[in-house]
Amino acid sequence: SKTRCFIQLRLNNNEPADVSFSNPPQLTDFHIETDFENINKLGNLLINFGKLKHKRLLWSPSQLLLDNELNQNFQDNMAAALASLPN
Repeated sequence: SKTRCFIQLRLNNNEPADVSFSNPPQLTDFHIETDFENINKLGNLLINFGKLKHKRLLWSPSQLLLDNELNQNFQDNMAAALASLPN
């Protein structure tokens, strides 16, 4: 069996605390459990996403995606991501 690993993430929208109520500061912490190979792929994807050249990151054990198309193909990408999750 594959060794299970965790990666802990913290996402921050980097909004200052004194902005309008419509876009307040947001901070989210969570972790993902998967095998080492997928953690490595996700880590590389996050490094590229951190360069702030893309607006969207989609990851699942079977799909990696960075792009700037926030509205196009969303349903197809979400369906593919959800289909790849274990039952």
